[in-house]
Amino acid sequence: MLNGAKCPSCTYGRRSGKIGRRGTPMVSTPTATSTDSVSEATRMQIWRFLLDSDFGERYYQEIAAKVSKRERQLQGLQFLLSSGALATLLGGVPSIWKTVVALAAALLSGVLLIQKLSRSSSTAAQLQDGWSDLARRTELLWTRLEKLSEEEALTEWEKLAVEGKALNSKATQTFPADSYKELQEKCWNSMLQDRGLPQAATT
Repeated sequence: MLNGAKCPSCTYGRRSGKIGRRGTPMVSTPTATSTDSVSEATRMQIWRFLLDSDFGERYYQEIAAKVSKRERQLQGLQFLLSSGALATLLGGVPSIWKTVVALAAALLSGVLLIQKLSRSSSTAAQLQDGWSDLARRTELLWTRLEKLSEEEALTEWEKLAVEGKALNSKATQTFPADSYKELQEKCWNSMLQDRGLPQAATT
């Protein structure tokens, strides 16, 4: 599972869908027949990773937007509290209130530093790009399975899986697994809806 996100009713890679979002041929749920050269187990691994990647792209895009917005709001407030215009407005105010404002500005500056919002936003954007690239490549792999042998499919899938694990490791360092639960639910159901599947039941 994506280390930075726990989706409802999902384990690692447990996703499904049937409508490619990037203009690729329609993707349907995996089925196996006696003539399949790629086993059902391998198909399911690729299928699950495809939708893990789709979810990851959506999830970290949303996180990047949220963190960037919060950063801008805090920076704006910090600027206001420390600006010369505010000092002028407080010209006739008792010194105690000027001290309070100065302390608030200093505290806000510390919050910006502690939360490292700028770094978190950058990390989220990098994770979004990474999962977007994996989703595109996995979708292409999925549409080519009928032309590949079991060994070829597994080789390509394993390369993608290694990159996915690296992204998960990067996410763990910045975003706790239990953070943004409502956002996880939203992105999960959005992915299901776009792929024409029933939304996950909430708990």
